[in-house]
Amino acid sequence: MNSKGETNVGLIVVLAIGVILGSIFIIAIADQSAILTETQEVANISVSSVNGTYTLPGQAFRSTVIFNVTNDIEIDAGNFTVTNYQNVNDEYTATLLVDTGNATLYGHGWLVSGTYEPSGYNTDSSNRTIIGLVILFFALAILFSVFPGIREWLGSK
Repeated sequence: MNSKGETNVGLIVVLAIGVILGSIFIIAIADQSAILTETQEVANISVSSVNGTYTLPGQAFRSTVIFNVTNDIEIDAGNFTVTNYQNVNDEYTATLLVDTGNATLYGHGWLVSGTYEPSGYNTDSSNRTIIGLVILFFALAILFSVFPGIREWLGSK
């Protein structure tokens, strides 16, 4: 038997498995980091101007600007209330409470725009920073786990 050849083949297989699994895991972590760390913009969500409660996207809604559909009149903040982190069907969501005494003044529909936190967004800024470090150190771990094997495969010690 050629033990040197068997060692090289085994080493190549182990390196390939390590790189492939490491790549799969780092892609999964990086994909979820966008949800954890980035807010989303939304424009022109249509809601009725009739008194009621409407669900907005995400778990929290910020920088809310509401315009009338027909006249492009900005709706005063006293005519609506945005409530964040409401538990609806076991998921956090933002709600818009329309409370206007004179709906005809503002037309029959509103367009809501703003920035929202997607479901799963991490509100703690230190945790949002740490996810970037996790990805960086995971990539370094993959890289450093491959170096000894490459050195041995090339025959240098």
